[in-house]
Amino acid sequence: MNPAAEARAKVRANHPEAIVVQRGRNSIKHRLADREDGRQRFALDVAIGPLHYGPDSDQEIDTALVPSTTPWDWEMTKAGFEVRALSTLNAGQVIEYRNGSEWVRFQPMALQYSNDLGQIQPISMPGAVDAAVDDDTLTWTDGYGPGRTLTWQAQTARLAKLLTIDSLADLPAVEQFILDGGNPVLELNLIFAHSSGVTPYVNGQEWKRGDRDTQGLVEFRDGSGNVLWWFALPRSWDSDGNGQLGTFRFKKQGNSLYVSHRVPLSFVQGAAYPLMVDVTIDKQVGASADDGHTTEDGFLYATLDFAVWGIATWTRDAFFRWTGISGLSGATIDVAYSRVYGNGYTGTPNSNIYADDQVSPGQIASRADYDSRTPTTAFVAWDGGLADGSWFNSPSIVSVIQELADSYDPTVIQILQKDDAGS
Repeated sequence: MNPAAEARAKVRANHPEAIVVQRGRNSIKHRLADREDGRQRFALDVAIGPLHYGPDSDQEIDTALVPSTTPWDWEMTKAGFEVRALSTLNAGQVIEYRNGSEWVRFQPMALQYSNDLGQIQPISMPGAVDAAVDDDTLTWTDGYGPGRTLTWQAQTARLAKLLTIDSLADLPAVEQFILDGGNPVLELNLIFAHSSGVTPYVNGQEWKRGDRDTQGLVEFRDGSGNVLWWFALPRSWDSDGNGQLGTFRFKKQGNSLYVSHRVPLSFVQGAAYPLMVDVTIDKQVGASADDGHTTEDGFLYATLDFAVWGIATWTRDAFFRWTGISGLSGATIDVAYSRVYGNGYTGTPNSNIYADDQVSPGQIASRADYDSRTPTTAFVAWDGGLADGSWFNSPSIVSVIQELADSYDPTVIQILQKDDAGS
């Protein structure tokens, strides 16, 4: 995927004369034909994630996997990090995530049931399955047995891994001793290794190789304390959008370092299938906090890589924050919209789109923080849902962005998408 190229293509489809005049880490600016009165016109595309990499943030990210050299089969090198992979799922360390001279490698291991006593009921080991490669994604169909597929995707700022279980019937029955051992879980295991200059940290403390459970922050730091990568939270979700925060368990077994994603069995058995189990590694801590949602009961979901609006048990209000904005002061806004990727919907999720009425709004830290933000006077209704697996443009938000341009020279734009009595 090359998001900057996609942005260029969209602009030039409507403005063949467009010329790129400025690039930033997450933005690209085109000069368009002047207005009839001689005023200059520009098109500015800004993404939450990065569009460019390199010392000057001017090289277009392209996450497509291409053939590599021995010992690897595939590689992605055109981003702020590099990925290398083997084709066969049970070939050992099949994925390498590299930042300069530092790296971390992962070997998929057992899928199993477990409990508080440490008892194990095996389900499957990764099989001798070759990956199908589609652009930036490796897919091992039935890699953990029938109906249990593993994917690894090189995204612009993260390496996303997902185990998809098609049906509860694709999992074996849980044996009684697992239930009797307390707090039964479905457990996906990985062995990981890292270069000598990398140190894992769990909840801000160096991991000393003892057993450690966490639902919080896991980082890989270099010798200077800089965060190279971090694990996104251990979450799972089902086809109805119901989510579950699991637990990461870190342990040393022999000479191997293990990380296990433990999902409560109650969620596994009550889910609307297919069920997705996520172990994603991010390039930048906090990047995902630029989008998310908050609920009327006070919870904030800002470390996930998706946002929700509408009503699902609680009223949910979304937010999206774009940085790297420039040149809007006094400008006349002709076209503006928010573009999001749909992951499905139910009912009629009606919403109103506002902007956070500030020149440079910070990330939202809590529900109270969300409620304290002053919205623009202008807003736009967006009613209806987003089908699964497609990109969607919101209705025109020219009036919202024009209000900001008339008031400030904004460097950050944060959209506040609020529920409007949908169902």
